[in-house]
Amino acid sequence: MRLPVSLVILLLAVLVSLPGCRDARTVAPDGDGTVTIQGELTYPERIALPPQAVAVIEVRAFDATGEQILIEQRLDLEGRQVPIPFRLELPSVALGGTAIHELRGAVELEGQWLRVTEPLMLSLTGKTLDTGPLRLIPFTAARFGTHFTCGPEQVVLDASPRLIVSGTAHDLVPVPAASGVRLEGVEDPDTWIHEKGGEALISVAGRELPPCRITPPPSLPFRAYGQEPGWHVDIEQDRITLVTGYGAQTLTLPLLHTGQDGPRTRFRAADAGHRLVVAVAPDICRDSMSGMPHPYTVILQWDDETLNGCGGEPLSLLTDREWVIEDLDGQGIVDQSRITLQFFAQDGRVAGTASCNRYHGGFTLTGEGLTFQHPASTLMACPEALMLQEQTFFRILAAVTGFDIDATGALVLSGPEGTMKGHAEPMASP
Repeated sequence: MRLPVSLVILLLAVLVSLPGCRDARTVAPDGDGTVTIQGELTYPERIALPPQAVAVIEVRAFDATGEQILIEQRLDLEGRQVPIPFRLELPSVALGGTAIHELRGAVELEGQWLRVTEPLMLSLTGKTLDTGPLRLIPFTAARFGTHFTCGPEQVVLDASPRLIVSGTAHDLVPVPAASGVRLEGVEDPDTWIHEKGGEALISVAGRELPPCRITPPPSLPFRAYGQEPGWHVDIEQDRITLVTGYGAQTLTLPLLHTGQDGPRTRFRAADAGHRLVVAVAPDICRDSMSGMPHPYTVILQWDDETLNGCGGEPLSLLTDREWVIEDLDGQGIVDQSRITLQFFAQDGRVAGTASCNRYHGGFTLTGEGLTFQHPASTLMACPEALMLQEQTFFRILAAVTGFDIDATGALVLSGPEGTMKGHAEPMASP
Protein backbone atom coordinates (compact mmCIF):
# COMPACT_ATOMS: atom_id res chain seq x y z
CA MET A 1 0.00 0.00 0.00
CA ARG A 2 1.37 3.41 -0.97
CA LEU A 3 0.50 6.16 1.49
CA PRO A 4 -0.08 9.65 0.04
CA VAL A 5 2.81 12.03 0.67
CA SER A 6 0.72 14.34 2.88
CA LEU A 7 -0.25 11.53 5.25
CA VAL A 8 3.25 10.01 5.36
CA ILE A 9 4.83 13.33 6.31
CA LEU A 10 2.28 14.00 9.02
CA LEU A 11 2.53 10.53 10.55
CA LEU A 12 6.33 10.63 10.55
CA ALA A 13 6.23 14.03 12.22
CA VAL A 14 4.08 12.53 14.97
CA LEU A 15 6.49 9.65 15.53
CA VAL A 16 9.50 11.95 15.78
CA SER A 17 7.74 14.18 18.30
CA LEU A 18 6.83 11.38 20.70
CA PRO A 19 8.87 10.67 23.83
CA GLY A 20 11.30 7.80 23.41
CA CYS A 21 11.85 8.10 19.65
CA ARG A 22 15.53 7.75 18.79
CA ASP A 23 15.63 9.59 15.44
CA ALA A 24 16.80 12.90 16.94
CA ARG A 25 20.50 13.44 17.62
CA THR A 26 21.40 12.75 21.27
CA VAL A 27 24.02 14.92 22.96
CA ALA A 28 26.74 12.86 24.63
CA PRO A 29 27.33 13.76 28.31
CA ASP A 30 30.54 15.67 28.81
CA GLY A 31 31.84 18.62 30.79
CA ASP A 32 32.53 18.92 34.51
CA GLY A 33 29.32 20.55 35.84
CA THR A 34 25.86 18.97 35.94
CA VAL A 35 22.29 20.15 36.38
CA THR A 36 19.81 17.96 38.28
CA ILE A 37 16.14 17.86 37.24
CA GLN A 38 13.72 16.00 39.46
CA GLY A 39 9.98 15.62 39.83
CA GLU A 40 7.25 13.01 39.54
CA LEU A 41 4.70 11.73 37.03
CA THR A 42 1.15 11.27 38.28
CA TYR A 43 -2.55 11.37 37.44
CA PRO A 44 -5.71 11.57 39.58
CA GLU A 45 -7.77 8.79 37.97
CA ARG A 46 -8.08 5.58 39.97
CA ILE A 47 -6.81 3.42 37.10
CA ALA A 48 -3.88 1.07 37.67
CA LEU A 49 -0.97 0.91 35.24
CA PRO A 50 -0.15 -2.53 33.82
CA PRO A 51 2.79 -4.28 35.56
CA GLN A 52 4.85 -4.26 32.35
CA ALA A 53 4.46 -0.50 31.79
CA VAL A 54 7.55 1.66 31.29
CA ALA A 55 7.88 5.34 32.25
CA VAL A 56 9.88 7.56 29.88
CA ILE A 57 11.23 11.00 30.75
CA GLU A 58 13.20 13.09 28.29
CA VAL A 59 14.59 16.58 27.82
CA ARG A 60 14.80 18.06 24.33
CA ALA A 61 16.55 21.18 23.10
CA PHE A 62 15.24 23.36 20.27
CA ASP A 63 17.54 25.88 18.65
CA ALA A 64 18.36 27.36 15.24
CA THR A 65 19.91 24.06 14.12
CA GLY A 66 16.82 22.00 14.89
CA GLU A 67 15.72 19.60 17.62
CA GLN A 68 17.76 17.15 19.68
CA ILE A 69 17.34 14.84 22.65
CA LEU A 70 19.60 15.83 25.54
CA ILE A 71 18.71 12.93 27.81
CA GLU A 72 16.18 10.12 28.03
CA GLN A 73 15.41 8.00 31.09
CA ARG A 74 13.38 4.78 30.93
CA LEU A 75 12.01 3.25 34.15
CA ASP A 76 10.61 -0.30 34.21
CA LEU A 77 7.72 0.12 36.64
CA GLU A 78 7.35 -3.61 37.52
CA GLY A 79 3.92 -3.00 38.98
CA ARG A 80 4.68 0.33 40.66
CA GLN A 81 1.93 2.92 40.42
CA VAL A 82 1.85 6.72 40.43
CA PRO A 83 3.37 8.92 41.61
CA ILE A 84 6.50 7.94 39.68
CA PRO A 85 9.54 9.92 40.86
CA PHE A 86 12.34 10.72 38.43
CA ARG A 87 15.77 12.31 38.62
CA LEU A 88 17.88 13.39 35.64
CA GLU A 89 21.41 14.73 35.56
CA LEU A 90 22.52 16.71 32.51
CA PRO A 91 25.98 18.06 31.72
CA SER A 92 26.05 21.83 31.96
CA VAL A 93 27.79 22.10 28.59
CA ALA A 94 24.74 20.57 26.90
CA LEU A 95 22.55 23.37 28.21
CA GLY A 96 24.56 26.29 26.87
CA GLY A 97 23.78 28.58 23.96
CA THR A 98 20.48 30.01 22.80
CA ALA A 99 17.87 27.25 23.01
CA ILE A 100 14.49 26.23 24.39
CA HIS A 101 14.64 23.21 26.73
CA GLU A 102 11.50 21.14 27.29
CA LEU A 103 10.78 18.11 29.48
CA ARG A 104 8.12 15.56 28.74
CA GLY A 105 7.08 12.33 30.41
CA ALA A 106 5.12 9.32 29.18
CA VAL A 107 4.05 5.80 30.08
CA GLU A 108 4.23 3.10 27.41
CA LEU A 109 3.24 -0.57 27.17
CA GLU A 110 4.82 -2.79 24.52
CA GLY A 111 5.49 0.16 22.26
CA GLN A 112 2.03 1.71 22.66
CA TRP A 113 1.75 5.04 24.44
CA LEU A 114 -0.77 5.00 27.29
CA ARG A 115 -0.28 8.45 28.85
CA VAL A 116 1.82 11.57 28.22
CA THR A 117 2.43 14.90 29.93
CA GLU A 118 2.24 18.33 28.38
CA PRO A 119 5.67 19.72 27.38
CA LEU A 120 7.23 21.75 30.20
CA MET A 121 9.59 24.59 29.26
CA LEU A 122 12.50 24.43 31.69
CA SER A 123 14.21 27.35 33.38
CA LEU A 124 17.76 26.00 33.70
CA THR A 125 19.50 28.77 35.60
CA GLY A 126 20.70 26.87 38.69
CA LYS A 127 22.14 23.49 39.60
CA THR A 128 18.83 21.90 40.65
CA LEU A 129 15.31 22.15 39.23
CA ASP A 130 12.26 20.54 40.85
CA THR A 131 9.35 20.33 38.39
CA GLY A 132 6.90 19.14 41.02
CA PRO A 133 4.10 16.74 39.96
CA LEU A 134 3.55 16.47 36.20
CA ARG A 135 0.12 15.20 35.18
CA LEU A 136 -0.10 12.30 32.75
CA ILE A 137 -3.12 12.47 30.47
CA PRO A 138 -4.50 9.61 28.32
CA PHE A 139 -2.71 9.37 25.00
CA THR A 140 -6.01 9.64 23.11
CA ALA A 141 -6.79 12.88 24.95
CA ALA A 142 -3.41 14.29 23.89
CA ARG A 143 -4.63 13.84 20.30
CA PHE A 144 -1.32 13.08 18.64
CA GLY A 145 -1.62 12.30 14.97
CA THR A 146 -3.17 13.64 11.78
CA HIS A 147 -6.06 15.94 12.63
CA PHE A 148 -9.17 16.23 10.51
CA THR A 149 -11.95 18.79 10.77
CA CYS A 150 -15.27 17.14 9.91
CA GLY A 151 -17.90 19.84 10.21
CA PRO A 152 -18.23 20.44 13.95
CA GLU A 153 -16.20 17.34 14.88
CA GLN A 154 -12.44 17.00 15.33
CA VAL A 155 -11.04 13.57 14.44
CA VAL A 156 -7.51 12.20 14.89
CA LEU A 157 -5.81 9.42 12.95
CA ASP A 158 -2.73 8.29 14.86
CA ALA A 159 0.19 6.15 13.71
CA SER A 160 -1.09 2.86 15.25
CA PRO A 161 -3.33 3.34 13.17
CA ARG A 162 -6.29 4.31 15.33
CA LEU A 163 -9.19 6.63 14.66
CA ILE A 164 -10.00 8.80 17.68
CA VAL A 165 -13.48 10.38 17.69
CA SER A 166 -14.95 12.11 20.76
CA GLY A 167 -12.20 10.57 22.92
CA THR A 168 -12.94 6.99 21.80
CA ALA A 169 -10.24 5.09 19.89
CA HIS A 170 -11.04 2.63 17.10
CA ASP A 171 -8.27 0.27 15.91
CA LEU A 172 -7.93 0.17 12.12
CA VAL A 173 -6.24 -1.95 9.43
CA PRO A 174 -5.45 -1.00 5.82
CA VAL A 175 -7.69 -2.39 3.08
CA PRO A 176 -7.43 -2.12 -0.73
CA ALA A 177 -8.67 1.11 -2.29
CA ALA A 178 -8.92 2.26 -5.91
CA SER A 179 -7.22 5.51 -4.93
CA GLY A 180 -5.90 7.14 -1.78
CA VAL A 181 -5.78 5.21 1.50
CA ARG A 182 -8.61 3.30 3.14
CA LEU A 183 -8.50 1.94 6.69
CA GLU A 184 -11.27 -0.08 8.34
CA GLY A 185 -12.09 -1.04 11.91
CA VAL A 186 -10.51 -4.25 13.17
CA GLU A 187 -13.79 -5.35 14.72
CA ASP A 188 -16.26 -3.10 12.89
CA PRO A 189 -16.08 -2.65 9.09
CA ASP A 190 -18.64 0.14 9.40
CA THR A 191 -15.92 2.24 11.02
CA TRP A 192 -13.51 3.46 8.34
CA ILE A 193 -11.57 6.36 6.87
CA HIS A 194 -10.83 6.95 3.18
CA GLU A 195 -8.14 9.65 2.79
CA LYS A 196 -7.00 11.22 -0.46
CA GLY A 197 -5.09 14.44 -1.02
CA GLY A 198 -5.65 15.87 2.46
CA GLU A 199 -9.40 15.21 2.42
CA ALA A 200 -11.23 12.24 3.88
CA LEU A 201 -14.56 10.51 4.26
CA ILE A 202 -15.04 8.96 7.71
CA SER A 203 -17.66 6.63 9.16
CA VAL A 204 -17.99 5.65 12.83
CA ALA A 205 -20.14 2.58 13.46
CA GLY A 206 -22.10 3.38 10.30
CA ARG A 207 -22.53 7.08 11.07
CA GLU A 208 -20.91 9.05 8.27
CA LEU A 209 -19.34 12.35 9.33
CA PRO A 210 -19.43 15.50 7.21
CA PRO A 211 -16.61 15.72 4.62
CA CYS A 212 -13.26 16.02 6.42
CA ARG A 213 -10.14 18.05 5.71
CA ILE A 214 -6.73 17.91 7.36
CA THR A 215 -6.64 20.71 9.91
CA PRO A 216 -3.91 23.14 8.78
CA PRO A 217 -1.54 24.98 11.15
CA PRO A 218 -2.22 28.71 11.60
CA SER A 219 -0.97 30.82 8.71
CA LEU A 220 1.63 33.54 9.28
CA PRO A 221 1.66 36.34 10.20
CA PHE A 222 -0.41 35.35 13.23
CA ARG A 223 -1.59 37.52 16.11
CA ALA A 224 -2.82 36.52 19.56
CA TYR A 225 -3.71 38.56 22.60
CA GLY A 226 -4.90 38.32 26.17
CA GLN A 227 -6.36 40.41 28.97
CA GLU A 228 -5.42 41.09 32.59
CA PRO A 229 -2.57 41.69 32.10
CA GLY A 230 -3.00 43.03 28.58
CA TRP A 231 -0.60 41.53 26.02
CA HIS A 232 -0.38 40.64 22.38
CA VAL A 233 2.05 38.63 20.29
CA ASP A 234 2.82 38.76 16.57
CA ILE A 235 4.39 35.69 14.96
CA GLU A 236 6.18 36.15 11.64
CA GLN A 237 8.34 33.88 9.52
CA ASP A 238 11.58 34.71 11.37
CA ARG A 239 10.61 36.42 14.63
CA ILE A 240 8.09 36.74 17.44
CA THR A 241 7.24 40.11 18.96
CA LEU A 242 5.65 40.18 22.40
CA VAL A 243 4.07 43.34 23.80
CA THR A 244 3.12 43.27 27.49
CA GLY A 245 1.80 45.64 30.15
CA TYR A 246 -0.74 47.19 27.76
CA GLY A 247 2.10 48.35 25.50
CA ALA A 248 4.64 49.24 28.20
CA GLN A 249 7.20 46.60 27.16
CA THR A 250 8.13 45.18 23.74
CA LEU A 251 10.33 42.14 23.21
CA THR A 252 11.38 40.77 19.80
CA LEU A 253 13.03 37.35 19.65
CA PRO A 254 14.28 35.28 16.69
CA LEU A 255 12.02 32.34 15.84
CA LEU A 256 14.08 29.19 16.43
CA HIS A 257 11.70 26.31 15.84
CA THR A 258 8.15 25.56 14.75
CA GLY A 259 6.66 22.11 15.36
CA GLN A 260 3.40 20.21 15.63
CA ASP A 261 2.45 18.82 19.03
CA GLY A 262 -0.77 16.92 18.59
CA PRO A 263 -3.35 19.48 17.43
CA ARG A 264 -1.17 22.37 18.51
CA THR A 265 1.52 24.28 16.73
CA ARG A 266 4.37 25.32 19.03
CA PHE A 267 6.42 28.36 18.07
CA ARG A 268 9.71 28.63 19.98
CA ALA A 269 11.84 31.77 20.17
CA ALA A 270 14.80 32.79 22.35
CA ASP A 271 17.83 35.01 22.69
CA ALA A 272 20.59 35.17 25.29
CA GLY A 273 18.25 36.59 27.93
CA HIS A 274 14.69 35.41 27.21
CA ARG A 275 12.74 32.32 26.18
CA LEU A 276 9.28 32.22 24.63
CA VAL A 277 7.00 29.35 23.57
CA VAL A 278 3.63 30.07 21.97
CA ALA A 279 1.30 27.04 21.75
CA VAL A 280 -1.60 27.56 19.33
CA ALA A 281 -4.50 25.07 19.28
CA PRO A 282 -7.49 25.06 16.88
CA ASP A 283 -10.09 25.37 19.65
CA ILE A 284 -12.70 28.09 20.03
CA CYS A 285 -11.50 30.81 22.42
CA ARG A 286 -13.69 33.65 23.70
CA ASP A 287 -12.35 37.07 24.58
CA SER A 288 -12.65 37.48 28.34
CA MET A 289 -14.10 40.99 28.02
CA SER A 290 -16.25 41.05 24.86
CA GLY A 291 -17.03 37.34 24.56
CA MET A 292 -16.02 37.45 20.88
CA PRO A 293 -15.08 33.95 19.65
CA HIS A 294 -11.69 33.36 18.00
CA PRO A 295 -10.53 30.26 16.11
CA TYR A 296 -7.48 29.51 18.28
CA THR A 297 -6.70 29.05 21.96
CA VAL A 298 -3.20 30.28 22.82
CA ILE A 299 -0.92 29.51 25.77
CA LEU A 300 2.20 31.64 25.99
CA GLN A 301 5.16 30.65 28.16
CA TRP A 302 7.46 33.63 28.62
CA ASP A 303 10.51 32.97 30.82
CA ASP A 304 8.85 31.94 34.11
CA GLU A 305 5.39 33.35 33.34
CA THR A 306 2.40 31.69 31.64
CA LEU A 307 -0.24 33.78 29.82
CA ASN A 308 -3.51 32.64 28.24
CA GLY A 309 -5.32 34.23 25.36
CA CYS A 310 -7.04 33.96 21.98
CA GLY A 311 -5.67 34.08 18.46
CA GLY A 312 -6.70 34.32 14.83
CA GLU A 313 -9.43 36.34 13.17
CA PRO A 314 -13.07 35.86 14.27
CA LEU A 315 -14.14 36.41 10.65
CA SER A 316 -12.51 33.10 9.66
CA LEU A 317 -15.11 31.29 11.78
CA LEU A 318 -17.88 32.65 9.52
CA THR A 319 -16.47 32.45 6.00
CA ASP A 320 -15.70 29.58 3.59
CA ARG A 321 -18.89 27.72 4.44
CA GLU A 322 -22.65 27.98 4.07
CA TRP A 323 -24.67 28.20 7.25
CA VAL A 324 -28.03 26.40 7.16
CA ILE A 325 -30.39 27.80 9.77
CA GLU A 326 -32.26 25.12 11.71
CA ASP A 327 -33.82 27.18 14.49
CA LEU A 328 -35.37 30.65 14.84
CA ASP A 329 -35.69 31.83 18.44
CA GLY A 330 -36.24 28.33 19.79
CA GLN A 331 -39.15 27.55 17.48
CA GLY A 332 -37.39 25.43 14.85
CA ILE A 333 -38.25 26.10 11.20
CA VAL A 334 -40.98 24.95 8.80
CA ASP A 335 -40.44 21.42 7.49
CA GLN A 336 -38.73 21.24 4.10
CA SER A 337 -37.93 24.97 4.17
CA ARG A 338 -34.42 26.35 3.82
CA ILE A 339 -32.72 29.41 5.32
CA THR A 340 -29.05 30.01 4.61
CA LEU A 341 -26.27 32.56 5.14
CA GLN A 342 -22.95 32.92 3.36
CA PHE A 343 -20.36 35.47 4.49
CA PHE A 344 -18.02 36.96 1.88
CA ALA A 345 -14.93 38.50 3.46
CA GLN A 346 -13.73 40.37 0.36
CA ASP A 347 -16.57 42.89 0.26
CA GLY A 348 -18.26 42.46 3.65
CA ARG A 349 -21.34 40.92 2.05
CA VAL A 350 -23.81 38.31 3.23
CA ALA A 351 -26.23 36.43 0.99
CA GLY A 352 -28.51 33.43 1.05
CA THR A 353 -32.07 32.11 1.01
CA ALA A 354 -34.59 33.50 3.51
CA SER A 355 -37.26 30.75 3.22
CA CYS A 356 -38.89 32.00 0.04
CA ASN A 357 -36.71 34.74 -1.45
CA ARG A 358 -33.01 35.18 -2.13
CA TYR A 359 -31.38 38.11 -0.33
CA HIS A 360 -28.09 39.96 -0.05
CA GLY A 361 -26.76 42.71 2.17
CA GLY A 362 -23.78 43.92 4.17
CA PHE A 363 -22.34 42.96 7.54
CA THR A 364 -19.88 44.59 9.93
CA LEU A 365 -17.67 42.65 12.33
CA THR A 366 -15.71 44.59 14.96
CA GLY A 367 -14.11 43.76 18.27
CA GLU A 368 -17.41 44.53 19.93
CA GLY A 369 -19.78 42.40 17.87
CA LEU A 370 -21.49 41.54 14.58
CA THR A 371 -24.20 43.60 12.87
CA PHE A 372 -26.09 43.37 9.57
CA GLN A 373 -27.37 46.08 7.27
CA HIS A 374 -30.98 45.78 6.08
CA PRO A 375 -30.81 43.26 3.21
CA ALA A 376 -32.39 43.53 -0.24
CA SER A 377 -34.38 40.52 -1.47
CA THR A 378 -36.33 39.21 -4.41
CA LEU A 379 -40.13 39.62 -4.31
CA MET A 380 -41.49 36.15 -4.88
CA ALA A 381 -44.73 35.10 -3.19
CA CYS A 382 -44.80 31.84 -1.22
CA PRO A 383 -47.21 30.03 1.13
CA GLU A 384 -48.14 32.09 4.19
CA ALA A 385 -46.13 29.95 6.63
CA LEU A 386 -42.94 30.55 4.63
CA MET A 387 -43.62 34.27 4.30
CA LEU A 388 -44.14 34.60 8.06
CA GLN A 389 -40.96 32.62 8.72
CA GLU A 390 -39.06 34.84 6.30
CA GLN A 391 -40.27 37.96 8.09
CA THR A 392 -39.11 36.48 11.41
CA PHE A 393 -35.70 35.70 9.95
CA PHE A 394 -35.23 39.25 8.60
CA ARG A 395 -36.42 40.79 11.88
CA ILE A 396 -33.94 38.78 13.97
CA LEU A 397 -31.13 39.30 11.45
CA ALA A 398 -31.54 43.09 11.41
CA ALA A 399 -31.19 43.25 15.22
CA VAL A 400 -28.22 40.87 15.62
CA THR A 401 -25.46 42.25 17.84
CA GLY A 402 -23.13 39.26 18.19
CA PHE A 403 -22.33 35.67 17.29
CA ASP A 404 -20.87 32.56 18.86
CA ILE A 405 -19.89 29.02 17.88
CA ASP A 406 -21.34 26.48 20.30
CA ALA A 407 -19.89 23.15 21.42
CA THR A 408 -21.42 21.34 18.42
CA GLY A 409 -19.86 23.78 15.94
CA ALA A 410 -23.16 25.53 15.25
CA LEU A 411 -23.38 29.27 14.55
CA VAL A 412 -25.52 31.20 17.02
CA LEU A 413 -26.60 34.76 16.11
CA SER A 414 -28.22 36.77 18.88
CA GLY A 415 -29.75 40.19 19.51
CA PRO A 416 -32.71 41.91 21.18
CA GLU A 417 -35.18 40.42 18.66
CA GLY A 418 -34.13 36.84 19.33
CA THR A 419 -31.63 34.21 18.23
CA MET A 420 -31.03 31.91 15.30
CA LYS A 421 -28.89 28.82 15.05
CA GLY A 422 -27.48 26.86 12.13
CA HIS A 423 -24.90 24.30 11.11
CA ALA A 424 -22.16 24.60 8.48
CA GLU A 425 -22.01 23.02 5.05
CA PRO A 426 -19.17 23.27 2.52
CA MET A 427 -19.11 26.63 0.77
CA ALA A 428 -21.23 26.82 -2.35
CA SER A 429 -20.06 28.82 -5.34
CA PRO A 430 -21.21 32.47 -5.09
